[in-house]
Amino acid sequence: MLILDHISKTFHPGTVNERQALCDLSLTVEDGDFITIIGANGAGGEIGHIHIEDDETELCGCQNTGCLEQYTSATGIVRLAKRRLAKDDKPSALREGTLSAKSVFDAVKAGDELAIEVAEQFGDYLGKGLAGVAGTVNPEIFVIGGGVYNPVSFHGYPVHAVCHLKHYSSVSLITHQHIAAVSQYHVRDSYQMQIMLNIL
Repeated sequence: MLILDHISKTFHPGTVNERQALCDLSLTVEDGDFITIIGANGAGGEIGHIHIEDDETELCGCQNTGCLEQYTSATGIVRLAKRRLAKDDKPSALREGTLSAKSVFDAVKAGDELAIEVAEQFGDYLGKGLAGVAGTVNPEIFVIGGGVYNPVSFHGYPVHAVCHLKHYSSVSLITHQHIAAVSQYHVRDSYQMQIMLNIL
């Protein structure tokens, strides 16, 4: 259990740089509770718009470029696949039928080399993004929701390795279907990955 009781904190008191960070804050977090980052206008924890790629030219929905969701959402995975398919004529099951995030991971399970390349690129982007978040908020776990992260199709590929390589501490990564206790925290959209800090 975590209890904060009437906590106040002021930085540089009595100077021109005085800033009050906390004012009479009280908070109780029970065992097993989850804390979400809300932010001043409700956009806190929106890690999908972390800038991850300097060379991107296509606009994200937020009108910036190189956002994490451009590579790790369902449409982002399709974007990666289309770009890889256009690169050369390497045979792949992805050249037939409808291209989707599911078809990419189905092809991965079937051993399709091109699909595996796409999945590894996806995992590299997501792992780097989560490593950056881990360095800021130091969570025990990332609970990731949305259709893309259904454990039937999502292998954590190779998110764990990249996240651990880029960050000094070990962070567990699980999908929401692995633990019923957090099913009520399903994210609103497939790209929107909500960070849960597990308070034990």
